[in-house]
Amino acid sequence: MRGTLQPINPSLCVTNQFHSGEQAALDVAQEIGASLLINEQKAHQYAVSLGLDAVSVPEYLVILMKEGILTVTQTVQAYRRLDRLNRAPRIFMEWARQQIRAQGGHV
Repeated sequence: MRGTLQPINPSLCVTNQFHSGEQAALDVAQEIGASLLINEQKAHQYAVSLGLDAVSVPEYLVILMKEGILTVTQTVQAYRRLDRLNRAPRIFMEWARQQIRAQGGHV
């Protein structure tokens, strides 16, 4: 299928306990040893238990800020949008809030 990332060997799926999107992301990351951007908390924890480098969306915002790709202001704005959408687990949001505040951001 063009334009999508598919496991090379679907018979080696690591799990079937998550929705198809999380499951496919976990399978591909495991297969090719890639970092994984995943926001669902249980899938994130599962990825970490497999030894994968799993990053949530709020964590990714902080990484972009610390790398200088986003300013603190841009990070605060993105964080607030993400918070309004209520799509990231609170544990990830709270960690990001602390990191942003440590850099002088007001969230």
